[in-house]
Amino acid sequence: MSAARSLIIGLAFVPVLFVAAAMAAPSPGPDAHVTKEKSCRSPFKPKRIPQGIKATGIRCATAVKVAFAAGDKTPSGCVKFLDSENHLAFARPCVRHGYRCTARTSVQGLVLNTTCKRGGKTIRFQY
Repeated sequence: MSAARSLIIGLAFVPVLFVAAAMAAPSPGPDAHVTKEKSCRSPFKPKRIPQGIKATGIRCATAVKVAFAAGDKTPSGCVKFLDSENHLAFARPCVRHGYRCTARTSVQGLVLNTTCKRGGKTIRFQY
């Protein structure tokens, strides 16, 4: 009975050791900076708007602001409608709020895959 009791007591301390080991693991220092891409929600509008906004190194509010400025129709924005079938083009150069934006068409010219950059900050979206 004493061997079984000591085995049960020994197993009771195993989770405590795992927790202690996890807490002792080194964490990134205060100077460590890892930039991750995050998804940003765009507000609902009853018209065609930038979708799937992704921001790296920038707040979502700023990313949405830049995406909407670039994703507006020319002359205030950078999107040009080429014909009545909604084929798209992107005006060049396109700089909005200090971000240089470029785009490539896809889906037979009906979608713009857009990237706006300033330094290490990046905003990606589709229009």
